Amino acid sequence: MYQRIAAGKYQPANPDFPAADKLADRRAQTRYLTGNSPAKIQLQDTAAPCQLLDLSKGGGARILYQGKLNTGDELQLDTEQFGHNSARCVWKKGDQYGLQFAA
Repeated sequence: MYQRIAAGKYQPANPDFPAADKLADRRAQTRYLTGNSPAKIQLQDTAAPCQLLDLSKGGGARILYQGKLNTGDELQLDTEQFGHNSARCVWKKGDQYGLQFAA
């Protein structure tokens, strides 16, 4: 079970060990793993595939995208599970990007 948790394939309701993500204890909202769901971003006139890595109840998402986004870019995120959402890029780390959904 611990190997599945470390690999991000399982999240128990009450883990008996600290989260691997050091920010987890400081987050106001819980994140939900989406299983690397296929998604699409629309940035101005360009549509491109990406992977939805996780979703936060606080109104954000983390994606894996092979293209380039800049902090502050406005975009649309389309997923089969969650539909069409307007978002803004708020951080990037390598090929991973943090999005904040529009209110």
